[in-house]
Amino acid sequence: IQFHAVSDKIQHIDFLELNENKKVTVEIPVKISGNAAGVRAGGQLITKLRKLKISALPKDLPDSVQIKIDAMNIGDTVRVKDIKVKGVEFLDTPNNVITAVKTTRLVVEDVKVETPAAGGAAAAATPAAGAAPAAGAAAKTPTKAPAKDEKKK
Repeated sequence: IQFHAVSDKIQHIDFLELNENKKVTVEIPVKISGNAAGVRAGGQLITKLRKLKISALPKDLPDSVQIKIDAMNIGDTVRVKDIKVKGVEFLDTPNNVITAVKTTRLVVEDVKVETPAAGGAAAAATPAAGAAPAAGAAAKTPTKAPAKDEKKK
């Protein structure tokens, strides 16, 4: 459909005839349903493809492709090759990722916190009260610029 730029009135429409015995190539939307276990565990759901290119007879054309993600854990992906629809041929690359559950930066694995036995490790990590800072720490501390109290003459 072609619309007028200012008035939005229809200017032109193209109609196409479908042959029942000939395959058509169209893009259909991907609909994701469910709540992934990996997302509940702290992962992030990433959807890379929102439409899939398919080829099928007109009678076999689906309105959309449904993907259920309830069983997806962190690190799981759904690829084009994993989708099966009767009478439909997917034209996208089979290894293309449709959706995936990835780890976020905030997800922390179960870390075992160890307490120092005699406090020796903690004492070695922090310098003593009167001790000079380490060479690396001295290089990182900013130095003050001299004050500019003098006026130019």
